[in-house]
Amino acid sequence: MRILILGAGKMGSFFTDVLSFQHETAVFDVDPKRLRFVYNTYRYTTLEEIEEFKPELVINAATVKYTLDAFHQVLPALPKDCIISDIASVKTGLKEFYDQCGFRYVSTHPMFGPTFANLDKLSTENAIIISEGDHLGKIFFKDLYQTMKLNIFEYTFDEHDETVAYSLSIPFVSTFVFAAVMKHQEAPGTTFKKHMAIAKGLLSEDDYLLQEILFNPRTPGQVTNIRTELKNLLEIIENKDAEGMKKKFGLLGEPLFLGILVGCGIGALSCKNGQELVDKIPYILGLGIKMGAVMELIPRITALFIEGLKPISDATRELIAQKFKGAVGLNIGMSPALVIGHPATLVVSLLLIPVTILLAVILPGNQFLPLASLAGMFYLFPLVLPITKGNVVKTFIIGLVVLTIGLYFVTDLAPYFTQAAHDVYEKTQDAAVNIPAGFEGGALDFASSPFAWVIFHLTYSLKWIGSGILVLCTLFLMIMNRRAIIKYQKSKIKS
Repeated sequence: MRILILGAGKMGSFFTDVLSFQHETAVFDVDPKRLRFVYNTYRYTTLEEIEEFKPELVINAATVKYTLDAFHQVLPALPKDCIISDIASVKTGLKEFYDQCGFRYVSTHPMFGPTFANLDKLSTENAIIISEGDHLGKIFFKDLYQTMKLNIFEYTFDEHDETVAYSLSIPFVSTFVFAAVMKHQEAPGTTFKKHMAIAKGLLSEDDYLLQEILFNPRTPGQVTNIRTELKNLLEIIENKDAEGMKKKFGLLGEPLFLGILVGCGIGALSCKNGQELVDKIPYILGLGIKMGAVMELIPRITALFIEGLKPISDATRELIAQKFKGAVGLNIGMSPALVIGHPATLVVSLLLIPVTILLAVILPGNQFLPLASLAGMFYLFPLVLPITKGNVVKTFIIGLVVLTIGLYFVTDLAPYFTQAAHDVYEKTQDAAVNIPAGFEGGALDFASSPFAWVIFHLTYSLKWIGSGILVLCTLFLMIMNRRAIIKYQKSKIKS
């Protein structure tokens, strides 16, 4: 097929490279200097050359601003049976032009550009073919895009414009905002550098293209959505709204989904090569489902127990208040699991799950990899909430420090934990506590506590001396607590 490409810019050169080895191609550009960078093709600058070439297909790769002008310029030199086409990202005015031009036409939009896309690997990129076009023309571009391994979608002109308004307007606007507020960084992070590269690439695009994208009638609606979400996010940040932050996580904020990801990830990491990964897919998926079930069910089951315990706590407090004068403010000690449903607890726990797994892998000397223990992380943070007043950042920092130290505590206590499990198994033959040979067990939610570690080593290592120390410490705390209660009761009586 004889194919004429209008414009020797980035996309024009790209299509020339793709098509020139299988078709007879020619590139037309009014600027001869631009033609220096196209190869394996004819280079035309006059309409007479186009008339002599007699193209069967024209691909308009001129910049958006000059798409219609390029068509009007070459139409007189085209055979009547020629199919004309465009690859413009903005279709403003093109439908009306095609309806009046008298030529068969096809309109497409490769949803990528040479600036950002990896042209050697386009399998992750998309292309749109407008349905209101010539049948043979659409077949040609479908075959072409399939050869490029692009994902192909067929939209009407209106559907295309709506898609572009969503997929281009939001990134363009957000990038403009980033470019407006950013400052030079001496030591930029990875995310900042990626944003910077995107901003530079976007700002180097044709001004007319940027105008057409931003002035799309559907763009204001998308910008309004951005403004609304930014307002909501600002409120979350200012109010330290952990519940709102949890909702922002979406699917990743669900313990079930996160458990499945963690389980599948751990299962995949156990594979030595790609073949083993394929063979163990059922095992990996099964591990993901089990981990997800653990993450989802344990907090739910605990919540049911707590729901039943809270009325008991309230009734006990009232009974003591009636029986003991001045004991109205007496507190009843109960499990910290009472507040596992607090938004800060959930958010911090979800954030620390991947962090804990990473720490377990990279910390020198640590030999404990938490699996089922991840579900117990919901129980580690309630006690710090009164201190941090529900502040997510403070709670996260405390949790990070505690878990880092806790992993070493679990590693240290793992041999004793394993021995205890073996003893229970020998007595009960309960498979739930049977730790396989060659492995040691541990529990992050129990053994990572500094109190548990200290109490264990005092009683195990120091025997009676350690037990005596614990008794003395307990008596001391009892006396101090008793004095505090009496002082509080006297203050209540006086008032």
